[in-house]
Amino acid sequence: MKYTTGIIAFILVLLLMPIGHIIMSFFTKNYSLEYQMLFAGILGFCGFFIILLFSRVQNEITSSLLGLLAGIIIWTGWVEFAFVYFAERLEIKPLMDGDEIVTRPEYLLMISSVGLVITILSTLIVNYSTRCNMFMWIQDKFKLNIPKIGIKKTNYTSLTALESIIIIWFFYIVLLIIYDDHLFGDKHFVTYAVFFLSLLWSFFLFKNLIRIRHLGKAIRYAIPTVVIFWNAVEILGRWNFFEEFWVEPNKYYLESIIILLCFVFLFAKVYFDKSKTKVKSNKELIF
Repeated sequence: MKYTTGIIAFILVLLLMPIGHIIMSFFTKNYSLEYQMLFAGILGFCGFFIILLFSRVQNEITSSLLGLLAGIIIWTGWVEFAFVYFAERLEIKPLMDGDEIVTRPEYLLMISSVGLVITILSTLIVNYSTRCNMFMWIQDKFKLNIPKIGIKKTNYTSLTALESIIIIWFFYIVLLIIYDDHLFGDKHFVTYAVFFLSLLWSFFLFKNLIRIRHLGKAIRYAIPTVVIFWNAVEILGRWNFFEEFWVEPNKYYLESIIILLCFVFLFAKVYFDKSKTKVKSNKELIF
């Protein structure tokens, strides 16, 4: 079908969003901090070794797929669990609304990394060859002469992992800023604006995504599409429009298992698909 490639990429990345929460919630609710950190270290190293071992993979679909997986694994293992550890060491209390936890301690700590993520993004913008419309617009306005990266020089495994980590991190910070009562708050008009803009932006990106025929490029394009769409999902959960079952895996274990199995099935199907398309041109696949 005409739009199958983009839809498959979107679903694949979308399934990873709740899976990250399921892994985090399962270990934080069932194991002591020492076991959490042991698991987090192993998980992060698994992501790192995926990048290390598959960095020379020539197939762009395979390398993009493994890069996506590595990025999510590293983010969950080395980044999110690190905030969990230091939040507990510093004895940061969760933000409460009566008896309900509104914001967990690790996310109250994570907002302090806002300067670091902005610094990294700024560095990438002035040094990074990309097909990202926002990056390209800034680079064009400031007349930054950045050489394009040819396809033979591109390591899509590490590149996709980096893309996943930076985008997730950035939009985590955006949500934490708008949730902060000292700045805006979850009922502020800015939060409503972010919600509707996220829906509109993700819809626009999705329209572009389903036109992409090459699965490797579609996977990479699906990452910002899904993460921006997930902003709206997170905000709806914050407004109690539904119960976020992915943060209660002990209670909703059946739903959690179904999501995990769906992801494994789809990932395996894409990975072992013998009808993988070939690269058509360098220009098409620089992003």
